[in-house]
Amino acid sequence: MDDITYYTDDGIFTVCLPERVETSNADKLREDILKNIAESGCTRIVIDCENTNYVSSAGLRIFMAVSKRYEDVHFANVTGYVKEVLDITGFLTKYL
Repeated sequence: MDDITYYTDDGIFTVCLPERVETSNADKLREDILKNIAESGCTRIVIDCENTNYVSSAGLRIFMAVSKRYEDVHFANVTGYVKEVLDITGFLTKYL
């Protein structure tokens, strides 16, 4: 996908999310993210939200899918609305 980037560094796989993670792109994002993580062989995952300003419930399902498959998941660069949503849903407490 054009608006999502990945990189690995020292055994850590980082997913840089797009501006919006919502119903219109969630299925493709989930599929793409899980595929790329598996291909990397990494088990430490960072979900970078620096460019993300909106996450819907469909986006939260992506985070659940990743966290069910990998124990070492963390969020980075979470601000504004996205931080509020992740805090309310408990993702920040568990994964920040």
